[in-house]
Amino acid sequence: MNRRSGITLLELIIAISLLGVVALAFTSIQSFSQYHAIGSDRRAKVQNELSFVLEHIAKNVQRASGDYTHPPIQAIANGFQVRVDVNATPTPNTYADDTWYSYVLSGNSLSCNGEVLTTRMVSGVNSNYPTSAPAGTGFNFGLPDAGMTCIAVMLRGRYFPGNAVSIDNPETMMGSRFSTASSSSK
Repeated sequence: MNRRSGITLLELIIAISLLGVVALAFTSIQSFSQYHAIGSDRRAKVQNELSFVLEHIAKNVQRASGDYTHPPIQAIANGFQVRVDVNATPTPNTYADDTWYSYVLSGNSLSCNGEVLTTRMVSGVNSNYPTSAPAGTGFNFGLPDAGMTCIAVMLRGRYFPGNAVSIDNPETMMGSRFSTASSSSK
């Protein structure tokens, strides 16, 4: 008997096919993981920017000063403003020397006194929040009390704000309610 040891052509084709299937599965898992990692990273970046904006608003609302006739928080076109007594020696009953911090949405940029805080905002302003919050509106706020001593804010942002929501362009919403530390109602 003359037996040759070795592999046949059929065995070789089957082995190469199995190796190809394993390589394809590995590549698919890697690209799927990378795709979702990019989406998660972008979501985290948007959340960080919106969190920074909310902290900025909270800081100024906490320092706001005013009374019923001189409200510490007022709605303005495309946003709101906060009155802050920034003097070295506070002048609680003199409002002429106070500084206004104006939060304004222009396109996809939310700024405070000209300083851009984020460029990842979905466009659109709604000043009737929390009574209404239209879908797709980026800058929602409301002054729920007559003395204007608190404000409710909800921000909506995307990594690419002008594009539709997708896995690689996640949308994030963050909000809070802030009250002034020292304001009188009358």
